[in-house]
Amino acid sequence: MSATQPPPSWTLRLRERAVEALPPEKLLADKQPSYVASWIYVFGVLTLSALAVIILSGTILALKGPAWWHVTGVGHFFNSMHLWSVELFFFFMVIHLWGKYWMAAWRGGRARVWVTGAVTFLVAIPCALTGYVSQQNFDAQWISTQAKDAMNQSGSAPSSTF
Repeated sequence: MSATQPPPSWTLRLRERAVEALPPEKLLADKQPSYVASWIYVFGVLTLSALAVIILSGTILALKGPAWWHVTGVGHFFNSMHLWSVELFFFFMVIHLWGKYWMAAWRGGRARVWVTGAVTFLVAIPCALTGYVSQQNFDAQWISTQAKDAMNQSGSAPSSTF
């Protein structure tokens, strides 16, 4: 290094490492692998899109509280948007998982990815039940009782004596 040349900055080093790890020709590929040449992948993208709407609308609902979403028009809108995004999330996820299962998507070293999707589905079911409970009305009471009974009957939760 010459005396007149300043040492490279941290941003230059970071950019060079990023380009080395993710070269543009790999980051923005013009050809997709053969196993993604299926419409069933669209349902996976739609599932992720619905999840993004769920997180955004759920965050707003959680910050504003039930008094807001039960009373105001904007609150009703966000509550409805959250409900429908959850409905679409499950619809798209089930179609995607069924499609990938029947396509034997666990082949070729992709078993962990498929298992991750299946576990996500199993985790999403109890999470959806908590959304119903947050309504704080008689529907929430009924749904939570039915969910509790379903969990008790499946053997995954200790039985109650109610």
